[in-house]
Amino acid sequence: MADPARVESHAYRPGVALDYSCSVARPAGLVVYAHGGSFVSGTRQDRLARHFARLVPEMGLAFASIDYRKGGDPWRDLPEGDRPTVEAAVARSAEVYPEIAARLFGPLLYRAVQDFGAAVDWLRHDSAGPALGDLPLIVAGLSAGGMAALGYAYGLEGTSGDAAPVLALGIASVPPQPWRIGPGQACRSALLIARGDAIMQRAAVHRLDADLQARGCPVTVEMIPYGQHNRPVRELLAEEGGRWHDWFPRQISSAIHQARGL
Repeated sequence: MADPARVESHAYRPGVALDYSCSVARPAGLVVYAHGGSFVSGTRQDRLARHFARLVPEMGLAFASIDYRKGGDPWRDLPEGDRPTVEAAVARSAEVYPEIAARLFGPLLYRAVQDFGAAVDWLRHDSAGPALGDLPLIVAGLSAGGMAALGYAYGLEGTSGDAAPVLALGIASVPPQPWRIGPGQACRSALLIARGDAIMQRAAVHRLDADLQARGCPVTVEMIPYGQHNRPVRELLAEEGGRWHDWFPRQISSAIHQARGL
């Protein structure tokens, strides 16, 4: 049995930190989680992060819960000249998801995805970090953090990078630019959303699911048939016996086994 994991806090870039936990010398993969809060609030030590910090290391994996820059004027933190591309992408997302607040698709999202990538790079390759190299990567997040994780996994319009997760998990979340998801991509995604979610509204989720399935994209959408925006959190934290209490570890185990060819 793995030893209890110790949580270590590190600044992965000036003014932004993450909490890292691992209980084995050679983890089989890395799970990176981002909290919710509409890109203006929230904490990397939310209820899910504390739960996952115990659960994931017990599976023989490394786990990191990241903070990211929130609020303020995100345009100042984006490269010069990106504004037309971002604004065009926001408009397209608003057409795909007219029921979801357009501000969630804008520069705050782009900045959070930047930070998500910086955290992954620090964990994998920085000499001050755990130097995890190219272990199978799983990215996850709650609400806005899920949008950041999914945005990192598939890239955003006008950005480039070497993101290569094997799995992206969106809890009470949707991919911000679903047109970037294709049938031939190696990254698989799974979404868990409540039927009564007033932020990620049911009509938008059903339309997204129909489009992704019609195009043969490797994305699974599970809808809890009751509850509102934070219902998935309650289900994931529930004691054994609930239908979705093992959704998170089940998705991770499947992805790690597939990545290792088992």
